[in-house]
Amino acid sequence: MLLTSAQVSMFASSGVVFVFTLMLFLAGYTLQQKSVSSLQQAIRPNTPAPPPSASPQEVLVQTLPPSRAFGSVLGSAGQRALNLYKSGSPEAKRIDWKRLAHVQLVKDHGEVCSAIMLFEELHAQKSPTQRVLMFPRTWALEERGEILDPYLESTKRLMRAAARRYQVVLRPMTPLVEGTDDSTPSSYSLASLFALSEYDRVMYLQPPGHIFDAGSLASVLAFSPQAPLMSLQSRASPSERSLEMLLVNPSMPSYRHLATRNAKHAEDDLSLLQSSFPYTQDTHTLANAAYLPYTSDLRAATEDFNSTAFLDEASYIRIVDAELPGPEFDVPYPDRVAARPRVPDAEAIWSRVYDGFRVGRMSICGLDLEPLRRE
Repeated sequence: MLLTSAQVSMFASSGVVFVFTLMLFLAGYTLQQKSVSSLQQAIRPNTPAPPPSASPQEVLVQTLPPSRAFGSVLGSAGQRALNLYKSGSPEAKRIDWKRLAHVQLVKDHGEVCSAIMLFEELHAQKSPTQRVLMFPRTWALEERGEILDPYLESTKRLMRAAARRYQVVLRPMTPLVEGTDDSTPSSYSLASLFALSEYDRVMYLQPPGHIFDAGSLASVLAFSPQAPLMSLQSRASPSERSLEMLLVNPSMPSYRHLATRNAKHAEDDLSLLQSSFPYTQDTHTLANAAYLPYTSDLRAATEDFNSTAFLDEASYIRIVDAELPGPEFDVPYPDRVAARPRVPDAEAIWSRVYDGFRVGRMSICGLDLEPLRRE
């Protein structure tokens, strides 16, 4: 059967339409795959595929920098282990990042947002470590009776969001001493860090603050010398501990020892840890590290202040200014201006930290700054 010219023309047109439609589909599919690949790369932690000889959990983190602010903490052996790890050497120490964790421990509702903001920074910087939030067990129990905690629902919302967005493990804790009032923040203790026995090592950073370099903190967790408890020295007294940064090797025997000791003689966190783990430079090499910088330190900056060098040395900065009540409060503008550093480069870092906290408090926690009530 012969085709008419109209039929030939129709088939030709259909063929052309089909070919161009197929080409358009293939082009769109290729672009979609590239976009998906880019998104996957963007959200993937900084943990490239393990070497062929390693198990799936023994990952090689080539992006871990030398521990700049804490270089002396690693010591020569730790620095060598880090360099081998980065190079992919067969001699490199294998790190199970699921056994290392950043931990925040909150005792009341006002501490929750600052803790979650630190987890967001670790997540944004693709820290390979785990993230754990310890909180009073009573918050996880159903309230009974007529008197309800007015802040509990907001806290639960924040914790659920942290678990969903930043893969935070929520860990209820009990008072250190059995039988004490579980509704009182003072019943809970940093000694509970020792109860996290499913981890080989955990790091606690005292909030509020800002993490500049999660990679350096990860290298300290993985490669610094081992000890039951390591901490920085106190600013007030070099022979005493500071609670601003703690490295803990969890163990239930240590936890039970601390609980028993505190049951016999109640002590605050600093006194309990200081007396249970006497602080000596010889055995706790965090003592060789510089203090954690404060935002107030920027006020002492001179005209030769080098902001690049400061940021290169700072892994974590605490937001502490004696003239201000805290970054969570809505301070009158004149008071804030008066507290700013006078050197422009130092002021830029100071404002970056404070403005970042204000924006993060709203975008991460959905909270405005607290009104400042003067007595």
